[in-house]
Amino acid sequence: MELSEKLKLLRLESGLTQAQLAEKLNIGQTTIAAYENGLHEPQVYSLIAYAKFFGCTVDCLLTATTGEELLDGKAPPDSGLDEEDFAVVRKMGRLQPAAKRLVIDYIDLIAKSDINKK
Repeated sequence: MELSEKLKLLRLESGLTQAQLAEKLNIGQTTIAAYENGLHEPQVYSLIAYAKFFGCTVDCLLTATTGEELLDGKAPPDSGLDEEDFAVVRKMGRLQPAAKRLVIDYIDLIAKSDINKK
């Protein structure tokens, strides 16, 4: 699977338009379109932004040969995360900073509550 196809697959799986993804990554919509159509290759900083946003590694973007490998939801072997924790990290990566702060505050609240007591 080509990098352009992977980038488009990740965007579509997230239910985002090119314009929405461009806003979240702080790059132009025409740049997203150029990447997805194979007209331009992303620079390293763009690959890093994609990887962070979609909760995968740059290595995965560059080496995964199928969509299943790209979207398998498995944590990188050296991350120290199990699959459930990694799923949370992937979802957090898609949030805007204000939304992330709300999630962190909620996690802190749960951690202090009786719900978290065994």
